[in-house]
Amino acid sequence: MDAFYAAIEQRDNPDLRAKPILVGGRGKRGVVTTASYEARPFGCRSAMPTAQALRLCPHAIVVPIRMHVYAQVSRQVRAILERFSPDIEPVSIDEAFVDLTNVPTWSTRGEAAAGEIMRQVKAETRVTCSVGLAPNKFLAKVASDMHKPDGLGVIPPEHAAPVLAPMPVSVIWGVGRVADAKLHSIGIETVGDLLAFDERELTRRFGDAAPHWRRLALGLDEREVHTEHASRSIGKERTFSDDISCPAQLRAILMDETEQAARLLRADGLLCRRIALKLRSPDFRTVSRSSVLPAPTNQTPELWSVAERLLSEFLAESPGPPIPLRLIGVRLEDLGEPAQQGLFDDQLRESRTRRVDAVSDAIAAKFGRAAIARAGSLKARAARPTGNAGRHSRDGHRP
Repeated sequence: MDAFYAAIEQRDNPDLRAKPILVGGRGKRGVVTTASYEARPFGCRSAMPTAQALRLCPHAIVVPIRMHVYAQVSRQVRAILERFSPDIEPVSIDEAFVDLTNVPTWSTRGEAAAGEIMRQVKAETRVTCSVGLAPNKFLAKVASDMHKPDGLGVIPPEHAAPVLAPMPVSVIWGVGRVADAKLHSIGIETVGDLLAFDERELTRRFGDAAPHWRRLALGLDEREVHTEHASRSIGKERTFSDDISCPAQLRAILMDETEQAARLLRADGLLCRRIALKLRSPDFRTVSRSSVLPAPTNQTPELWSVAERLLSEFLAESPGPPIPLRLIGVRLEDLGEPAQQGLFDDQLRESRTRRVDAVSDAIAAKFGRAAIARAGSLKARAARPTGNAGRHSRDGHRP
């Protein structure tokens, strides 16, 4: 999707159209989640502190995150993709790989399919996407990025090497900021430079990563499109404007995060088998705690009981005053489809819990998540102590 969150905000608010907007938090530690295409020429980008982005583009408009709206549009896009192939690998809320290899009808493959996907997404969601068509995942991603926004890129296998050669070496998956700097220091700035460099020397300097980089530089990528749920997770985290040490306030914030993550889990029709906590102190030391659930579930009370226990155990580890935190987050992991339940397995308790969750989900879907909250999280809602209104992620989720 093209500048997904920003595009939706511009779609829903005529006053924001054709203007530079930043979707994210405004506080001292606010972070840009998405910068519109109008803001990008000024140097604004995602994951940048909002304050820095506003220095680069002072007239940019900061818009708060509306995750429930973005998730709804993401589900619309997923439904469109399923018309073309059952083999879909979601990468994030706004990106996915679609494998057309096993689609039997030639009329629904290739450029015709790619163009029709773009047309249907635009017609039904009123936001645009860019599509890359290629024989493997790496080249498809490159082709899509080359033709953003609202474009269709095609890289046939015989054109892969000449197309890649002049590109910066950072286009290769696995070449991050540190590796990019090291490669530049030895004269490797483009993909072509990488292929021309002595292969043994490259392996000596960079180890097992070097052969992988070279294969991608040649346009070779054997990775399949994975459609299983095993590696998926749903998370919610919040960075505070000011450090928080009050246990009651931390519990309230964690409960709010757990409720939001559980709501997304139920929307995807999945169950969670493991819950993990992420805690970060003012000196950026990050601590993780996790626990396997007694049984897979998507019910908020059961998830919350484990999350609260993990937080309590962390707080009890340090004698004296509570350790202040700058971030707290929860992640639901090891997700899977529901199995057939026993007829009398905790039937009464589960039915009451499910009814409460269902009513809560329906209200949030219709009026926004701020319209309803569990009593224990009201302090978090009232205080709004964050610079970033809350960061949400789904790894390989089903949109």
